[in-house]
Amino acid sequence: MTLLFLLLLRGAHDALLADGSWTTRQDWIGLGKAIGVGELARFVDCLESGKAEARVDGDLRLAADLGISSTPTFVTVRGVYPGANGFRAALQGIAGSMK
Repeated sequence: MTLLFLLLLRGAHDALLADGSWTTRQDWIGLGKAIGVGELARFVDCLESGKAEARVDGDLRLAADLGISSTPTFVTVRGVYPGANGFRAALQGIAGSMK
């Protein structure tokens, strides 16, 4: 990852999580401009092509099939361990399954 990508990711994270408006946001292009997306035409194409939405939908189906309903969740060969109760609790669950 490049530093520019990480800075854009941080900007997107901060912009989206500043309040709950991201759940109903319609102006994704405006957000892209606000955080400094350099290749705006590619960003718009990504939004409008449906490819990204299809990928997210596929990931959601896979998560549901695996029994994942929250983040973070840790997946190992021994099982699926929700981490919403904290990293320590997830590690204890994983360690308990290895006995």
